Amino acid sequence: MAELTLEQKITSFAHLKKPPFEAKPYLVFVNELAPRLSLKTLSQTILEAFATPDVKAERIVNALKLNPYYLQLFERVLKFRSKRKEFASLDSGVVLLGMQNSRNLILALQSYRSSHLAHPELDASGETKFDPTQKLYFALRCEDWVNSIPIKERPITPDVAFAAGMIFDMLHWISEDWITPILGKNDRESDEFKEHHRKFRTYIQQVFTHSLQSAAIGFELMKRVPDFSYKKLVIPACLLHDIGKVAFAMIDPTYVKFQDGIKKLQTGRPLRFFAENQQYGVNHAVLSVMACHGFKVFRQMEKAILHHHHPHLLKGEKNHFLLASIISVASNMASHFRPVVAGDALVQEWLGLELKGGALVPDSVVAEVSMKVTLPA
Repeated sequence: MAELTLEQKITSFAHLKKPPFEAKPYLVFVNELAPRLSLKTLSQTILEAFATPDVKAERIVNALKLNPYYLQLFERVLKFRSKRKEFASLDSGVVLLGMQNSRNLILALQSYRSSHLAHPELDASGETKFDPTQKLYFALRCEDWVNSIPIKERPITPDVAFAAGMIFDMLHWISEDWITPILGKNDRESDEFKEHHRKFRTYIQQVFTHSLQSAAIGFELMKRVPDFSYKKLVIPACLLHDIGKVAFAMIDPTYVKFQDGIKKLQTGRPLRFFAENQQYGVNHAVLSVMACHGFKVFRQMEKAILHHHHPHLLKGEKNHFLLASIISVASNMASHFRPVVAGDALVQEWLGLELKGGALVPDSVVAEVSMKVTLPA
């Protein structure tokens, strides 16, 4: 059976009664962002190789040999950094550069080309004009956090978290030279563009911090939910549940101001979500799903992300319902976090109307998690 296109998948989701195909943010995402926001075959192969701790240089080289374009770029950088013109073998060059440095270089080169729709920039000597570790800042933050979890407790390998962070990185890369059509200008030197980009850099860091903290809480909640088959999806789903907000902030300069304004009204989360739909014709959960769609490893969690504001709509699908519920509670806790005891009124706010009094995440469990979890900064 042929795989569904992005638009076919959106219309196939139950409860999405009015597909947002006429909403401008949706159209801009499909036409301008989606073509740049996907994990290419070489990057996917490299990440899969690093899913095992004993990855061999030979596997990296074999992947590069299937893509001569990146092979020659890699060799140029390798020669510059090693200060040597020849290697006994390319395998030895990879080892000399370092396994993680080689991974970061390859992923940064391909992400650059995908995000900017341009050739990666190397100077005359063959060195990159950008620092791969800086360009993969969010990916490395996610990987480091998962690595801080004891190996026996990890539901995922660090490469999955790394891939989730890459979506943040790629959106940030795209923002560096991408002019939102809604601004109506194509001038990166304009004050309007500079202010929009400044606000965007601040906002993406805010969303990422919230997402990483949600992942830490979701991880603790997950361990206390029995008979749940999607535990491996909890951390990446929490990391990416609000990635659509980042896309929204890129697409429409009014979005961050809208979010700030509606929060000041101290309205409940369901009303804010409804208002977002009314204002823009689409909500951030739909854009989050679309961002995840470009990375095949995250497609299994799309339905839960789409419904993380109303998980009760998935009650007929146990694992999707549990995953959406954990995302919902973890996100609520991260937004207004403090350690609490059972019976505290804040627990009921975290659970939301649809999960209050349920056996899914009892008050005592939520309170216990709030006392145990350490939120990443």
